[in-house]
Parts: sequence; structure tokens; C-alpha cells
Amino acid sequence: MPRKRKVTLTPEMLKMVEQLAFIRLPQDDIAIALGMAPATFEERLKTDDDLQHAIKTGKSRSRVKVFKTLYDSAFGREPVRDDHGNIIREGRDPDPRLMMYWCDTQERFVKSSKLELTGQDGGPIKVQSVPMTEAEILAELERIDQVLIGN
Repeated sequence: MPRKRKVTLTPEMLKMVEQLAFIRLPQDDIAIALGMAPATFEERLKTDDDLQHAIKTGKSRSRVKVFKTLYDSAFGREPVRDDHGNIIREGRDPDPRLMMYWCDTQERFVKSSKLELTGQDGGPIKVQSVPMTEAEILAELERIDQVLIGN
């Protein structure tokens, strides 16, 4: 099988790579769009700074768009008006669920609680073993069962 010639990445092709990375197209598909085998693309990506930059820039632009949309949805936004006062983009009310999501994931707020158990006056918990016969254990379990079920 004859070897294919090396694909020269023009500025237009790098812009296309950036746009495809922006829409999160898998790298194998980007390679095919460029006329490269996926394995060749992977090897080239390791050494080609321009190709790396195009992929990183596209993905970064995508994240920015997602975060901006999430932020606008979470915290709301005022309507955008033209010079005559006509609304050219609708406003949006804040969404409390998205606010909580934003705070959890972006502001690193932690929803957790800490419960500490101690004995009397902050001392250690005293554990006491009470020997019981099998009959006493069964009687205690029956008593607990009656309290819980109410029979």
C-alpha cells in the first residue's frame, strides 16, 4: 500500500480544528476531517504546537460558553435593549437550583456536616458490656419489636 503524503496544516485548517474542538468532536473525527489517520493525528499532536493550540483553544472557548450560559441561567440577567428601548434579548430570572450547582462546583462550597460523639462533659464514650443469657436477649428483642411495631 502506498504511503500517503504528509498533510500540511494551513491556517484555515487549524481554524477548522479549533471549531471542531469547540463543538467537542472526538479527535479521531477531527483527524478524518483533516484527511489523516487517527493514529497519525495523535502522533502529530504530540509535536505540533499549532495543532495543540488549536485543540486547546477550541475546548477552552467551549467551556467559556458553557460556563457563561450556566452563570446567566443561575444568576439571571437583565434584558438587553437597543437604543430605542426595544428588547433584543430576553432577560432571565435566577434559578436557585443552578445557583446551588454553581456554588458547589465552582465556588467549592461544601455541603457536609460533622458530627462528633463524646461521653459526658466531652469525655470518652464509656462502653459497658452486660452479660445476658440467650433467653434474656430474645426477651429484649421481643420487647423492642413490640415498641417499634406496636403490637
